[in-house]
Amino acid sequence: MVVKKLLISLKKTILIKKIKYKYKLFPFKLKKNIFDFIISLESIEHIEDDHTFIDTLVAALKPNGILILSTPNEEKQSLKLNPNKFHYRHYITKDMIKKLENFDLGDIFHQVLKFISEKVNGDFKNLNTKQIHKLTLEALSEIGKKHI
Repeated sequence: MVVKKLLISLKKTILIKKIKYKYKLFPFKLKKNIFDFIISLESIEHIEDDHTFIDTLVAALKPNGILILSTPNEEKQSLKLNPNKFHYRHYITKDMIKKLENFDLGDIFHQVLKFISEKVNGDFKNLNTKQIHKLTLEALSEIGKKHI
């Protein structure tokens, strides 16, 4: 329900008429190169084959499309300390970044990583979730200014 409300809000805010809300259980197939944005919130940890899941989403993005992926952070919400029989894994930030580097996410992903890397002089290990979020928003704002 939260996702649907978020998409309705985005649709009203940015005046996009073609926002689609889909609820599907993985594995599923998506047409290739059809979405500008894909939002996957708190899903990947429920999927055993996370690589194929990401590959399916990335393939469905148009060139320079944006994938927004949210998942529990193992450093903040340990699966060992908070077991959930429906979760295969939680991720730490550096492992998720490493996993996503294996996919062709286009220029935006690499521009965001470059922006953050320059801001922290390549020292990602001391960043907390709040700092990463703030830097990502700054990067997207800067990237957006260049594309306008």
